[in-house]
Amino acid sequence: SGLRTVEVVCQQFVGACVENYRREDGTQTGEATNILHGLQPLVVLFGKMPVVYLRPRHIWEFCEAQAKSGVSRSTINKRIQHIRRMLKWAKNEEILFPIAAPGDAAAVGAFDACRDFPLLVRGRPVRAGGTVPRETTPIPPVPQETIEQTKAFLPATVRNMIDLQLLSSMRPSEVCDLRMADVDMTDTPWLYQPRQHKTKHRGKVRRIWLGAKAREIIKPHLLRDRESFVFRPLDAREDAGGLDVRAKGLRFSTRTYRDAIWRACDRAFPSPEDIRGTFFRARLAKTRYRVSVKAGSPTSPPTKELLDAGERERRWRADHRWSPNQLRHSGLTEIVAREMEAAVQKAKEVAGHSSTKTTRMYVSDADRRTAGMMEDAG
Repeated sequence: SGLRTVEVVCQQFVGACVENYRREDGTQTGEATNILHGLQPLVVLFGKMPVVYLRPRHIWEFCEAQAKSGVSRSTINKRIQHIRRMLKWAKNEEILFPIAAPGDAAAVGAFDACRDFPLLVRGRPVRAGGTVPRETTPIPPVPQETIEQTKAFLPATVRNMIDLQLLSSMRPSEVCDLRMADVDMTDTPWLYQPRQHKTKHRGKVRRIWLGAKAREIIKPHLLRDRESFVFRPLDAREDAGGLDVRAKGLRFSTRTYRDAIWRACDRAFPSPEDIRGTFFRARLAKTRYRVSVKAGSPTSPPTKELLDAGERERRWRADHRWSPNQLRHSGLTEIVAREMEAAVQKAKEVAGHSSTKTTRMYVSDADRRTAGMMEDAG
């Protein structure tokens, strides 16, 4: 028919995102990859359909399929926004035009038809009688005992990265990108201003203050080239002491940093003996079976017992692993708790209380006063 398909337009849009979503230094951001992953399920469902025929009913079907496969509501909503952006880009590129799709009463453009598609609401199905998407849980802090058990299976370089994150509450990307050239040491505490950060494209400045304990961690690197990264995979391999360090290159990425922690978690909290190793054996068996089917000479599929044991080990690993993002929550939780305790101690002195137990009554009473104020406000 000559009409561009959903697959083709998605590919063109992702290509435009790869070119446009770049930092000041020319490196690519992660947004193009996010959009690619967000549009892939749409291509699977409707890739061969002309994009001008895309309608809200197709997005409803997309959302329902995502909800049934276990994708969270927040992720589905992000992917709805990716579809909107793709259609808006296609309209501005004059790829889309009004046309009557099968079932339409009149000609309409795909972007105009889908631009008001609503985001999913918590606790409600995609459509009446449909699937309620799962909700994500807040990222919890990591117990200090768990962190210490994991650190016993990590090289000194990665242990220092963890300690610095806990002390400064910086993001994983910021500890991976740390260079002495980005640290102002003219005064104390030292000031670290990352070259790249999450909100730089919005014109915001990120400042990370490094106190005495944080400074002790990075002082051994003061004599190194200021342009080099403080935490390098090369150093981790040298101080590994027989531990598995797979990161390469000049710096840790957030992924290799996380993977190092995950491998240490697997050693610190090994799965039960009866299922140990079944996850990898099941995955290998499934891969071999798929390859044999494609080759036209299918072998025996993996047994249900192996698949069930592999799934139990997968869940065990997921329950006993933690990520660098959680360190930021742990650090902030400790800072807030410490500042809250200091505030209560100061209030105790002002009030002349003999015990902070009395002072804390006023802290909880503030919530009641706030509730009363809102009741009066209607």
